[in-house]
Amino acid sequence: MRHLFPILLAVAGAMAAATTSAASPLGVWLTEDNQGAVEIFACGDKLCGRLVWIDESEPPPGAVGPPVDLHNPDPALRQRPLCGLVILQNFVPSEDKLNHEGTIYNPEDGQTYSARFMLENNSTLKLRGYVLLPLLGRSQHWRRAPAEFSERCAATTAKTAQRDTAAP
Repeated sequence: MRHLFPILLAVAGAMAAATTSAASPLGVWLTEDNQGAVEIFACGDKLCGRLVWIDESEPPPGAVGPPVDLHNPDPALRQRPLCGLVILQNFVPSEDKLNHEGTIYNPEDGQTYSARFMLENNSTLKLRGYVLLPLLGRSQHWRRAPAEFSERCAATTAKTAQRDTAAP
């Protein structure tokens, strides 16, 4: 029995370390509607998130090429590709340490909103965008995406570049 205690202690410590490292918002997340994937990454001492995949199975009528930031209030930015676009910015832990607070850019309407997110568990992230107060907002539940989603924008961009250079 004496020999079993150190082993149990080591296993419990390893499990606690695994739980702590696993409970991180870093990684790739599928949006609630499965229309996009966002990679949350460290940007300095804050967290940010960029679009790494967009479902293009049903492009809008007349769309040519990859989706662009069509609704941006700045006309000079309306042709920038959505793939790779940073939409979550400056997220820092809230006072209660349960949430992260920052801003989210919504390319569907070109608006930037206050936002907060929290991990419900290692595979579910709850994100709430709002105006003025969290009460005046909308929540989504994102789920962890397979790692290959982080490479999809690069693949789409490469295909588009090949197509454009091959065109007469």
